[in-house]
Formats: sequence, structure tokens, C-alpha cells
Amino acid sequence: MYDHVTRFPPFGRFKQVQRPRFIGEAGDRVKKTVSVAIGFLLSFLFIYLAFRNVDVKKMFSLYKGVNYVWLIPFFLVWLAELSFRALRWRLLLLPTKETDFKTMFKLVTIGLALNNILPFRLGEIARGTLAAKNYDISYVSVFSTILVERALDAIILFTMFATFSYYGNLSGGLLNYGNYFRTLLGFLIAALLTLAFSDEVLKIRLFSGFFEKHPKIKGLFEKAAMGVRCFHDFKTATAVIIFACLQWFMQILLFYFMARAFSLHGVIDIFKSMALLFTAAVAVSVPSMPGYFGNLEFALSRVMSLWDIPRDTALAFAGASHVFGYLIVTLLGVFFIYGMGHSLTGLLKSFGGGKKS
Repeated sequence: MYDHVTRFPPFGRFKQVQRPRFIGEAGDRVKKTVSVAIGFLLSFLFIYLAFRNVDVKKMFSLYKGVNYVWLIPFFLVWLAELSFRALRWRLLLLPTKETDFKTMFKLVTIGLALNNILPFRLGEIARGTLAAKNYDISYVSVFSTILVERALDAIILFTMFATFSYYGNLSGGLLNYGNYFRTLLGFLIAALLTLAFSDEVLKIRLFSGFFEKHPKIKGLFEKAAMGVRCFHDFKTATAVIIFACLQWFMQILLFYFMARAFSLHGVIDIFKSMALLFTAAVAVSVPSMPGYFGNLEFALSRVMSLWDIPRDTALAFAGASHVFGYLIVTLLGVFFIYGMGHSLTGLLKSFGGGKKS
């Protein structure tokens, strides 16, 4: 019921004082409530900005002319994208535990689905927790692979964006911030290399003394390094990078196939689809409501307006890309949740901040 806090009072004597725990819990709830409220407010702001000065009736009339046949490859590409995510995660976990593709596919989809439902990207925590329990793996080891995924995603995405922009002759927009992206890219690569070669880092005299004095920190560092231990094997490391590249290329194809559905393939080619993907990735990094509604529509439609695409068409395209992708992942994830013996209500209570009954 209480948290013990050690304070240093006058006259050089220590005294144990007690602080009611509910004060800290109330503060945490307030912070979470404020964060969620800010996210929703930003989403509503982006929705307003996206729909401002747009003929909504004309926008919705555009859906009558969509070639919905292209939603078939759109759906299949989403399945391929989830498969490459599962294959990559399986290889990242391989030094720690042998896993199976089927379960990895389900957990990856569940994580993304819960990200669409819960705030703060709690879907990542959910899939990591479920994987740790399912395979009896250390939580630190599991979540270290998820952190490596995010870092690797950023590295691959920045590299692909720079490459596609160069060969596609793209300019303006986010490309004006190339120096910032290169700095972040260098930092991420350095961090991954530090973890990948943690054994050598621990032998360096500058760090060895510190870790000897703090064995708990050393243990956490070693467990975190398990996330990149697969990079010690050249074939495995190559496969991880290839799967990461294929995963992001599938995301490019999603925008390309949706452009075909809207008969925009004469304007939006594979290179501009990459620009839309990068824009979407930056947009979802901004706090918002679960599902990132508003952020994506505003960002994508603004970029497409630079290519002289009418705003109503751009917004219809952005909305369709977002909603169809959202439905595919969320419905499939919920199906897997119940298929694995869980319930959506139970997971929402566990990871959404609700009280367990």
C-alpha cells in the first residue's frame, strides 16, 4: 500500500518516510489521460485541416469509379508484408529460442491490430509479452528484438527513401531535411553495431570497470544484446536485412496498387509510392488517436497536392489506403486473438490500463 522513500533530514540522520502509493498512481493516470487527450485533439485538428475546403460529396463520389479489383493484390501484399515481419522477428529471436513462423505471424498481426485500438503503441508491449510467455523467454531479450526491429526499420526506410528519391528525381518536402535524417541514421547504425558487438565492448577497459561495478546493468546489457546476436552470423544477418527490405517494399506496393485502383498510376509511380510511404511513417510518429486517423489523411493528401492531384482525389486516395489497411490488419489480428485462446476484452484490460476483474 505504500512506497518507501529515503530522505536526508537535518542533523545527518536518515529517516524512512512513507508516501501513499495511490498518489503516484493518480499522477500516472492523469499523465496518461492528458497524453491520450492531446493525441485525440491533434487527430481532430489534422482531420479538420485535411477536410477543410474539400467538397466531401465530390470526394465520396470518387469511390464509385474505383477499380476494386486492385484490392485483391492490395490484400495479398498485406499478407506478404506481415509474413516478412514474422520471418524477420523469428530470426532475431533465433539465438534465444527456436520459434515457429505460424505463431510469429499471429503475434505480429495481433501487435499491429492492438496498436490500431490502443494508445501509446501498446500493441508492441502486448506481442512482446505474449511471445515471452508463449516461449518462456526473458522479457528483456524479447523486447530487445523489438527495439532492434524499430531501429532497423528506421535505417532501412531512410536508406530506401534516399535511394528511391535519387533515382526517381524526387525533390522538396521531407528531402529538405536530409542532414537531420543522415545524422539520425548514423546514430542508429552506431547503436546497432554497439549491441551487435557487445562482447567486444565489454572487453574494452573503459567500459569493463564500470560493468564490473554494476553487474545488474551488465546483465541487462547482455540480455539487450541478444536482440542483435543473430548479426554474428553472416547468413542470418543478411536474411534479416533482406526480409526488412521486402517488408518495406510491400508497403510501397500497397500505395502503388491503390494508385492503380484510383487510376492514378500515371502520376504515382513506384518512386512516388516510396515518398508516400515515408510521409506516412513520419505522420504516425506524431501523437494521435489509435489508428492514426487524421495524421495520415492530412500528410498524404498534402504531399499528393504537390503533384497537382486534386485535393478531393488525394483525400479519397489517402482515406481508402488507410481504412482498407486498418480493417485488414485489425480484423485479422482480432481473429488471431480469439484463435490463440485470448479475448479482446482481456487484452484491453491487461494492456489498456483497465483493472483486471
